[in-house]
Amino acid sequence: MSLKIGTGGRCKTRRYLKTRGLVQGDPLSAALCDLYYGDMVKRQLEPAMEKAVLASKKKGTTRLFVRGVDDFAFASTDEDEARAFLGLMEAGFPDYGCVIRREKTVTNLGAGRGGGEELAFCGAMFGAESPFGVRPDFTSYHGSSIVHTLKLQLQPETAPES
Repeated sequence: MSLKIGTGGRCKTRRYLKTRGLVQGDPLSAALCDLYYGDMVKRQLEPAMEKAVLASKKKGTTRLFVRGVDDFAFASTDEDEARAFLGLMEAGFPDYGCVIRREKTVTNLGAGRGGGEELAFCGAMFGAESPFGVRPDFTSYHGSSIVHTLKLQLQPETAPES
């Protein structure tokens, strides 16, 4: 990795060797993170939630689990299942060094942590109505012109082959 450092009006390029972890934004970062959390979900979260579902024994429960790399969302028509999921996430996953930050947790199960009837997650709004309503979340575009939301890459015109 190269880093330009300005000193007294001049810039010098210096090289540094990263010996631990990945640089945030590195092309491999999201892929490796996805593999890591996917393994955690498969080995620890799924089995624990299966136990909670079996313990619930409620018929006709509708549930939705969504993961976007390191963001998790769970919705259920069974409040006990939702509480079980929240408890698992709050306990964290020590084998993976994974701790859920309480200040980033949103729930409608009380405990004074935001929440409400809708949850914004990965560009979508999930509603609390049943079955779970999902629609695009355009709140990040509020006050912006659509011109500033598009990225177009112009390609040079090529002459048709004769």
